[in-house]
Amino acid sequence: MGASVKMNDTARVYAIMDRLKQRSGTGLPNQITDWIEIESDEPEYLKFEVRTRLSEFGHLVWLFFEVSESKEIMRVEFAHMCGWINLKENLDINEFVLLLVGNSETGGFEASSGFIALQFSENSLFVYLRAIQHLLTRWNNDDIADVLTLQLFDLLNGVATEFPEPINLFEK
Repeated sequence: MGASVKMNDTARVYAIMDRLKQRSGTGLPNQITDWIEIESDEPEYLKFEVRTRLSEFGHLVWLFFEVSESKEIMRVEFAHMCGWINLKENLDINEFVLLLVGNSETGGFEASSGFIALQFSENSLFVYLRAIQHLLTRWNNDDIADVLTLQLFDLLNGVATEFPEPINLFEK
């Protein structure tokens, strides 16, 4: 995609984030209770941390918005940090292979639309469910918010399944 999110795009993304927060009472599950914009290391993204029903248990969720140079496509990346891998234990390479297999069996991890990703941070290996959604900018903000609400619902419920060893989920 590669284009920076311009000021008019920023205002629209804020409006979409507000609609995501207001989803309760619309028949769609309310997935976020609050959001804040956070500084991104990559200027082409608008980055948000969202509070969800799992935040109190240590789960963190970020949304990254990017608009194409043509202004016709909006790319939204979801990152749901849901657990960790204990690096002090003896790890079996077969367990990691099974994690990758879990990503490929249904197009995502355990029938969710997200895939398992691992990221090192501060001497820890964190586990994420990640997903990417492409949207058409000609869609109205309500429709975009509905699609994003469903994606968040899917990712947050993706942790309802048993995760294989060596993943330790945050309490839920």
